[in-house]
Amino acid sequence: MKLFITIILILFITIGNIHTLELSLNTADTSPYSTSDGNGFYDILLKEVFENLGIGIKINHLLSKRSIQNADNGIDDGEYARTEGRDAEYKNLKIVPEPLVDFYFVAYSKNSDIVISDWDSLNNYNIAFINGWVYLKNNVPDTVSVTLVSNEDSLFKMLLNDRVEIILYSKLRGLSKIDRDGLEDVFLLDQPLASRGMYLYLNKKYEYLIPEITTELMNFKESGRYLEILEEYLVFQ
Repeated sequence: MKLFITIILILFITIGNIHTLELSLNTADTSPYSTSDGNGFYDILLKEVFENLGIGIKINHLLSKRSIQNADNGIDDGEYARTEGRDAEYKNLKIVPEPLVDFYFVAYSKNSDIVISDWDSLNNYNIAFINGWVYLKNNVPDTVSVTLVSNEDSLFKMLLNDRVEIILYSKLRGLSKIDRDGLEDVFLLDQPLASRGMYLYLNKKYEYLIPEITTELMNFKESGRYLEILEEYLVFQ
């Protein structure tokens, strides 16, 4: 009888542990994608996806470079949201191949008459973007005068204080910042410079979860739940 009770207890603890796994996920994203209270678009989407898999998540907001480095070093378990190819540099990270969203890289300025149509049209201006945004670093021409900053607030301060003429950022994050802070003299310029899918990456120790997470993300999109979250939280879409 004692042996039977012991076996039952072991099974109960094992099953309980399966459903109490909690991953520590980092992000450098800001509103409306991710917020300090965990109510951004990515936050809500990933919480629901992982909850359906019986997994909890803890969200950490860090500076861009530290965010991805901590995930790669195994200090934390994953990072979002990044463009494809980051696993080429960060060897311990594995991509979840279903995109979280399409992300638009755009230019903002205090001068609404500036026309930006492609990367080369940045050549005549002093610009700034956030350190760690590798996609921008790889596409802005070497001839452009670039200042790197640590975060969103510093980025907009550079523009508002006339330290640069143009800042490069996310379309929705930028519009959210303008709306939130009432920045009436900052303008979105022309068409997006580029759009890219944005992805969740996991440290390789949790690579085994990727097929299930991928399937669950696809199910969200097919069921219509993804669109509901998109429309509720990405208010500037």
